[in-house]
Amino acid sequence: KTLTASVILADYLSQPSGYVYLICLAALVTLLIVYFEPRYARRYLLVWLMLCSLISSVTVIAARGFSSMLTSTGSDCAAETCIDGVVMAPCSQTLAHWLFWVLAIVIGVTAVWSAIYLNKAMMTFGNTETVPTYYCTFTLASIVGSAVVYDEFGGMALWQGFLFAAGCVMAFSGVWLITSMRDEPRSEEFRKLPPEQKIAELQRNVHSNVLPAGALLSPRMYMARDAITLHGEELAEQIRLENEAERNLRH
Repeated sequence: KTLTASVILADYLSQPSGYVYLICLAALVTLLIVYFEPRYARRYLLVWLMLCSLISSVTVIAARGFSSMLTSTGSDCAAETCIDGVVMAPCSQTLAHWLFWVLAIVIGVTAVWSAIYLNKAMMTFGNTETVPTYYCTFTLASIVGSAVVYDEFGGMALWQGFLFAAGCVMAFSGVWLITSMRDEPRSEEFRKLPPEQKIAELQRNVHSNVLPAGALLSPRMYMARDAITLHGEELAEQIRLENEAERNLRH
């Protein structure tokens, strides 16, 4: 079914499964931000990743409706259309409808918002843990959210549901194997440090070749990665110049 503005509003967002799910999602995101993030975000990876995944699922839900409306813009704006016996003006279901622009704004806001939490998780816990875990949480949240809002579970057979559950189990098992088979343990103290303090700690120890417990990379590589994430190319370039100056002094 083509997702026009009328179809999205009448058949999906106005149904209990649609608006109840979105209300519960908003409540859960608010709870995570207000209660769990200040207390547990730097100790447990899933806090930031759940925030990122839930917000990203809204991006996926909005993007599905927006993309369908965008692809039908040509035919909708070419001539008048008839919907439920009512003649509609050109572009009334796409560019001239308020839902089209609301979905576009939702996509932009939630994409940036979720990226902020993903960036925090990567700076605090590192890519090895964050990326595969986020792959699972984002995929699961996006599939479930889109399926509930657009009523995709209603047409799913029992064997299809079993395959879906088996796929989720396999994905989470793979993530567990990747994140559990790590050679270098991360100290709890170093993990709790804010990214700025991690860089300062590494800078204090780099000349003596002492690496704080929990740092998985060489000091300069670790500093460069966090510097690029935190301060962009300017700080990364400064670290590179300092490294070159040290090499020149040694020669």
